[in-house]
Amino acid sequence: MEWIKERLDTLPGNISFICKNLKTGECFAYRPEAVHGPASVIKLFLMAAIYQGFEDGEFQPGDKIPVRREDCVPSCGVLTYLDDGKEVSLRDLVELMIIVSDNTATNVLADFYTIPRLLDFIHERLGLQDTFFRRKMFDAEASRRGIQNATTALDVAWLLEKIWRGELVSPEASARMLETLRHQRLNGKIPFRLHTLEQAPRIAHKTGEDDGTTHDVGIIEGETPLLVCFMGNDTDVPAYERMMADISWELYHRV
Repeated sequence: MEWIKERLDTLPGNISFICKNLKTGECFAYRPEAVHGPASVIKLFLMAAIYQGFEDGEFQPGDKIPVRREDCVPSCGVLTYLDDGKEVSLRDLVELMIIVSDNTATNVLADFYTIPRLLDFIHERLGLQDTFFRRKMFDAEASRRGIQNATTALDVAWLLEKIWRGELVSPEASARMLETLRHQRLNGKIPFRLHTLEQAPRIAHKTGEDDGTTHDVGIIEGETPLLVCFMGNDTDVPAYERMMADISWELYHRV
């Protein structure tokens, strides 16, 4: 894996990478414990919390939540651009939050679940001490006060592997979350070159973007499944995204 390290070393900023062969357990990690501003990758943890609520019977996937004009924030997503007075099911809000990274859906779910409860779920239920969901999307006031979300590639990789193995919340919940990740519509990073193959592998993943920030984390479901986590802050976004596509392509063919 030295060839990967040499490439990542050329990038500026805060860069992390993890690749794990889910069949053999072999793993390569590059700064896996570095703390990152996660952008939309943090939505994975909110998805897990909502599915835990389904599993515990606290609320149901079909329960509908009103989406008000004051809930709407800028893209990504679609809810902001629809008519007022919508009611959307919890399951559909999760789907929108993940597959088109809908920020309004995320904030509605965060208000419904509450941020203190979400932090407790992450730290106490999941046991992840380096991940923090502290504020909603596009909360400019909280951001000005230095209140930021955070995670590490190590925590994200742990969550993804639990989902893939059917061990997060329950086998049924894990299967549903994995299927949602397979529905991802933002496919310009890990899948960019792999999608051109005649027999392209399924890729279950979640991206994150912000100024100077780009992430893509997921599972390339080839004959040998590969978990890959690319995370980068304060970096050259176009260069890193090209590298994500190239490394994913090479890993898939080498393995």
